[in-house]
Amino acid sequence: MSTMDEEFVSTSPPSIEPNTRIMDVCRTAGVGMLATCLLQSLIATTEAATDFNAFRTDKENRITVISDEDILENPVCLKLAEALHEASRDMDNLREQHRDKQYNLAKEKAIRYMASYPGPHSAGGPALHVQISELIIGGRQFEEGQLSYLDTVLATRLQMMQQATDFLQFMDIGIQFPPAHEFDQDKWFKTVLSDKRSQNLLVATTAREKRGIYDKIFSLVYEHQFFRLASRWQGPGNQKPKQNIVIALPEANLSEREVEQKLIALRRMISIC
Repeated sequence: MSTMDEEFVSTSPPSIEPNTRIMDVCRTAGVGMLATCLLQSLIATTEAATDFNAFRTDKENRITVISDEDILENPVCLKLAEALHEASRDMDNLREQHRDKQYNLAKEKAIRYMASYPGPHSAGGPALHVQISELIIGGRQFEEGQLSYLDTVLATRLQMMQQATDFLQFMDIGIQFPPAHEFDQDKWFKTVLSDKRSQNLLVATTAREKRGIYDKIFSLVYEHQFFRLASRWQGPGNQKPKQNIVIALPEANLSEREVEQKLIALRRMISIC
């Protein structure tokens, strides 16, 4: 038998693995066996598909749907349905209790914040201050996500005011300056503006100097970045904590050199902590 004839003779067709190329089959088994191999593969595939369809049909025939009538007739199903209903009701109650607790906590922070002289609505963002006012009054139904946002914003602002108070205590400016949450900054600005227009030359000069020192110190405080930038989840920026430090330093009648030294010491302390 010639070599050509041997290529067409095989005792059994080769197995065809997935993704086997036709040219590979031709090389290993010969062109004459190609049709036989493909035919057997198709038969095997068809049989597998038939078995799967039979299995799926058998499973579908065994699937049953429990109706309301079945529940009423079956004591086990009835108890299960009652247990599920009770669990759902308990979850609703817990969710409502959580929302009420979240609302009360946010409202308590809102009352403390609005009592801390936060300034006009434009100073803290009109929309934010309106929402805080509505939270206190209780005339609006807030969703859980809104309550969580307001609670985070209020907690951040209250914390920053406490930090401003702590920073002044650390710098030891030599005067008893009110805590940030007790200091009315708007009143201070209005007083300085009024004194600058005073007919009394000494009062007007002192007010101008005080405002000039304020502007210089504000630039230094901004440069040192004593307060971390708020993320978008913590609401719009709040200038009051910075302003509390900036106002306190001119009131202490410190020189510009003394102010710079105290701010540098504060920056060093914050970096260590």
